[in-house]
Amino acid sequence: MKRHLFGFLLSLVSLVTFGQQSIDLVTLSGRYGFPQSYLTTYPEKATEVAALVNLKFPIEFGANTIWYNDLSYLYSQVTDNNTMADSLANPIHLHGFILQTGVIRKFSRDRAVQILFVPRFMTDFEHVTSKTWQFGGIFLFEKRY
Repeated sequence: MKRHLFGFLLSLVSLVTFGQQSIDLVTLSGRYGFPQSYLTTYPEKATEVAALVNLKFPIEFGANTIWYNDLSYLYSQVTDNNTMADSLANPIHLHGFILQTGVIRKFSRDRAVQILFVPRFMTDFEHVTSKTWQFGGIFLFEKRY
């Protein structure tokens, strides 16, 4: 009975939701994790701090074509007072840069395509190598019913 009620409520919610009709051009967010104990043998507590800055700058080429650009900067840090081996990163400082750029093309009211190139650069700025880069892409065909 609970499964049927949950399914009914989920389908009811899906009927009354609508897609977003706008875009956030700038997003700023941060996170602070209060000191927590490790699950291992380290006696001290670790504190996590993170931040995100996201900028979107779409360029419109007519009514049906957009050159979409999205740049994200991520920062994550974990600090503690433990004495660890030199081979371990302590504290941890990680920076990430993610670019999404490409074309969004509408063919009609109900059909569109998105083709994006998505490189990512993740580093601590101390050991930058070719493995610091990751390349990806997004291909999405949209058909609305």
